[in-house]
Amino acid sequence: MSSEPSEHPIRSPSKVFADGIVAALRSVFFYVLLGNYVGIGALAYEFGFSLGWMVLSTLLVWAAPAQVILI
Repeated sequence: MSSEPSEHPIRSPSKVFADGIVAALRSVFFYVLLGNYVGIGALAYEFGFSLGWMVLSTLLVWAAPAQVILI
């Protein structure tokens, strides 16, 4: 084995997690998902569904097109 330094320094798990969160927030998929759930929330509000019902719907269904059909 050679005693060369590794290419990547060892980083703490919290720093790696924070880097992942920052990368996710810069992704277009985050904004698509955010807009999707804002739309589902607006639709549920207009039809008079409660917050608890929508949280349960999100946990059980977890697919926005299916939630729209359910509403």
